[in-house]
Parts: sequence; C-alpha cells; structure tokens
Amino acid sequence: MSLRKNAILLAALAVTACAQIPPVDPMFNRVKDPPDVYTISTVNNAKVLFRIGFFPYDQRVNVYQVPVLTAPAPKTNRPAAKPRLAGSFDENNFPPDLPPLASTVPPAQPQLRPRDGATAATPPDAEALQFDPWELPDPLQNFAFPAAPLAPPLPDPFAVLPNPPAVPGNQIPWVDFSLGALNITNSAHPLGFVAAPQQAAEDPRATVAKAISISIGPSPAGMVLSRDLTTAYVAVSGAGQVAVVDLTANAVKSMITIASGSAVPYSLALSHDDNTLYVGEAAPQGGLYAIDLPTATVTQLPIAVYYATNIVISPDDTRLWIANNVGSNVAVIDLLTNSVVATLPVVSPWAIAFNRTGTRVYISSAPRANPIGTVEVYDANSYLSLASIPVGHLPHSLGVTPSGRHVFVVNASSPGSVMQISTVTNAVIRTFPVGDSPSGLGMER
Repeated sequence: MSLRKNAILLAALAVTACAQIPPVDPMFNRVKDPPDVYTISTVNNAKVLFRIGFFPYDQRVNVYQVPVLTAPAPKTNRPAAKPRLAGSFDENNFPPDLPPLASTVPPAQPQLRPRDGATAATPPDAEALQFDPWELPDPLQNFAFPAAPLAPPLPDPFAVLPNPPAVPGNQIPWVDFSLGALNITNSAHPLGFVAAPQQAAEDPRATVAKAISISIGPSPAGMVLSRDLTTAYVAVSGAGQVAVVDLTANAVKSMITIASGSAVPYSLALSHDDNTLYVGEAAPQGGLYAIDLPTATVTQLPIAVYYATNIVISPDDTRLWIANNVGSNVAVIDLLTNSVVATLPVVSPWAIAFNRTGTRVYISSAPRANPIGTVEVYDANSYLSLASIPVGHLPHSLGVTPSGRHVFVVNASSPGSVMQISTVTNAVIRTFPVGDSPSGLGMER
C-alpha cells in the first residue's frame, strides 16, 4: 500500500475519531469543481491548446500546453458552393475603433414582474451559494502525523472500491477566424507533457492534440451547440450565413443565408428547445434575427444592435442579453414581446455569462484603450450592479463553474492570460499565462 494511501487512511481515521466533519469522500480526487478549463492561444505563431487542470481537496493546479495539429476533413464534407464574401475583417482589430454611440435608457417600468425579484429600492437578498459534497473543507489540509511509533494501519478502504466509469472525453470545437474553419479536437487525448511547438516533433514524449478542420467559409465567428451536442451552429460573418455542422459526421449539413447575404452575423444564441436560433450582427448599427430551425425561416426582429459581440439567453428562456460593444451597453430583450426591458451601462461589453440558477450575470468589459478591463456583476432579475472586478487587458470570453463559486475570464491580449475569480469575494484569486491572443473558453462538465 502506497505512502499516499497510508496518509489518506490515517487522516481519515483521525478526523472520524474527532467526529467534527464528515468522513473522507470514497471517490477522493475523482470529482472536482472548478472543472478543467481549455482555451486556444498562439505560441511561436502556432496554435496551442492550453488546459488548466484542477485537483479536488487541495491547492494543486497544472497548466498543460499542447500544440494543435489540424488535418482537413474529407472534401465530401465541405459545402457544395463556397460562400460569397460579403465584407473583409481584420481579426486583430475587431471591432474597429469607432466612437461609442449614446446609450439609450428605456422608460422606467411601472411594475416589475414577480419573477423579476425586488425593486431598485429594495434589492434582493444575497444569493445562497450551492454547496456540494466536494466543496466541504479539506479534511487532509491541516492534518499532522502523530509522534512515532504509528499504530499498524487498518485495511486500505480504497483498495476494494470499483474504478469510476471510463469517460470518453469531450469534444472541443473551436473556430479559426483567419482560416475560415471549424476545428474539432477531443479532451480524452493525454495532455500531460509540456513541450514547445518546435520540440514536439523531436521529443517522443511530447503530446500533440490532433484536430479535424472543416472548411465553412470566410471569417467564422460565434458558435453554439445543440443540447445533445450533435450539431454546431457557426456564424460565417464574411458570407452573411450560418453554417449548420453535423458533429457526428464532421460535415456541413446546410448553410442558412441571413438577409440575402448582406448581413454580418457574428454572435449566436440557441433557445433551450433547440428550435430558435438568434443572430446578432457585427455592424456599427446592425440587426437582430431569429431563425426557426425546423423550417430555416429567418425573421428580423425590431431591435437594433451595435457590434453585438455576444448574445445570451437567460436560464429561464425569457430574456435575451446583448453585448453592444460599440454602443457601450448591454440590452435586455423580453422574448415574449421582442422589446427592450433594460439597458445596462457597460463600457465596451464583450461576453455575458449566467450562473446556473440564473440569479447572477457576469459581463466582461473590454475597452481597447484601457490596460485594465473589468468583469461587471449584475443581479439578473433587478438589473442592479453588484460589483466591478478589475481583470486584465481585453477580457473577452468568460464562464461560470457549475457550482457558481468561480468565474473564469480570458484576457485576449499579448501576452494573454486566464483569470479565476471567486464569486464569494468578487476578486481574482489566480492568474494563468496562456500565450498570445487567447480566444474562447471551455469547461469540462
């Protein structure tokens, strides 16, 4: 029996004898929150997959840097006709530096709906954090061995436990803006050895993440996945279309044209029943569209957007939140009436994320001229500002862990980084360097 297992056993016995906290979880070190985090960055002009691996019950965390080797999908999986180029984009200057538009504040509502929580005069109570078994205090953290001699250890409780079920790994789809492709790799590939790209071909231990590359058209941008993870919808901003990609066959099933191809689709949001896809344009003053997916019918909604870098549907499926980057505000749309119910004054917003319960919303604020961006925290029901958290330069993608206890944000600068935020203190607790211009953020569930 290993020394590690002996230590675990002795600690468990000591803690159990004191009867102060629950016994050690028998699935020790197999379930975690926060989960592992992934992002794609550039190192020495090569695409690299970064994996931030967390371990439960202790403070260990590893950052793995893995070169990505992309291979094109078979030609039969590509669209029959190349999409028409509707405009040119510079991925290093998006959105362009334009003067911000004046924010418009809607008239005060006479009443808030019961589900909207309290009024501005009586803010709601603080959110009750969700506690899971693996979030309890670490019973091993402050353990100290008693003086020798030690009593003979009891039988190892871990020796007879069944192994956890095998996990096939998670697909990691990501778009390449400059090459017009949707790339797909898998997190099941071992990511344990760190190697610079120029060393990967020489060192047999080096890990290279293999990805399938599917050509979908010029300047792909926003992407959403269906609930069953079998279909990806990608905004092809340079062609005025949305690509529908079958992730089981790694093939483009169809292309949906927005407004006769003259639109510049950039951000996407999918309703919870997978039937309606919302599309926001990347234009100084663009349109908002709803696509009925069973019929591929496109309808323009009576709402203007201003470089909509991200649109997100609230967990209750009744609100659409729009990051108007050039307009320097976040608009909240009632999907029942297709009307604006709130406008939040956020400077150069880029991305929006909810916690699982839908009570808190986190918005990355990324002004180009300011070396320090922020993550703005709002009450999702009363629209009250709760906190402004300083982060790095150009904070873009962000995500909330399933427990709601942490937020991760990608600073898309050079050099770039990923920051971990505690939602208890609303402060950055860790920073991970991840190469140049990281884009996108994914979490294992």
